[in-house]
Amino acid sequence: MQSIRGQNWDMSIVGLSVVTVAVALFFWNAPLLLPIKLFVVLLHEISHGLAAYLTGGSMERLSLTYDEGGLAHLRGGSRFLSLSAGYLGSALWGAALLRLAWAGPGVRRFAIRGMAVALGIIGLLYVRDLFTLAYVAFTALVLYGLGWQGGPRLQMAALWVIGTFSCLYAVIDIGTDILMAGPLAGIPLLGGPVRMTDAELLATITLVPAFIWGLIWSAIAIAVYFASVMVLATRRGR
Repeated sequence: MQSIRGQNWDMSIVGLSVVTVAVALFFWNAPLLLPIKLFVVLLHEISHGLAAYLTGGSMERLSLTYDEGGLAHLRGGSRFLSLSAGYLGSALWGAALLRLAWAGPGVRRFAIRGMAVALGIIGLLYVRDLFTLAYVAFTALVLYGLGWQGGPRLQMAALWVIGTFSCLYAVIDIGTDILMAGPLAGIPLLGGPVRMTDAELLATITLVPAFIWGLIWSAIAIAVYFASVMVLATRRGR
């Protein structure tokens, strides 16, 4: 524990966050991390669906691909909010999971079991293709086993890693798919290529370049992550 500007900080949390981020960045493309990244993509697509429901629309189905792609098929609702919800939702899911990682053992078990049940329901209601169904079923079983048989440290580690990856997903995915595309991407009137990323779709309806949306979402994701770590470190340092 260390005092910084009159506040006690739990440096173990700060150190853990540094190590986790470093491992994630260095090994982001490692095949062993694919199941975790697909889970983060799933949270991203679920966020699209939740935004659609909250704005009067619905989600008909969702799908994942082995190359870390995802697609939520929505009907109605606010297109602006639904498109914005993907990366912002990833950051918020990540913050919630980071908080749960340091909750009590009973809360962690309940949360992981709840995630397993929720995945099962989502698979039944919204998944139509074999790959996504197999992944969702496998992940639900893993979470179910972790929630019932996993030790407290393993449960904490799982929530922490998934939470960190969910926050980082917005930054890394935006950095590789959006910011690298250039400042005019997504605006056909200005000569930018139109693709299928959330930011580029949003650019077509707002005329604000995808590059700008990418910067905004990345900044929010980074702020959410650092705020989450700071809150956890200072609370546990008291």
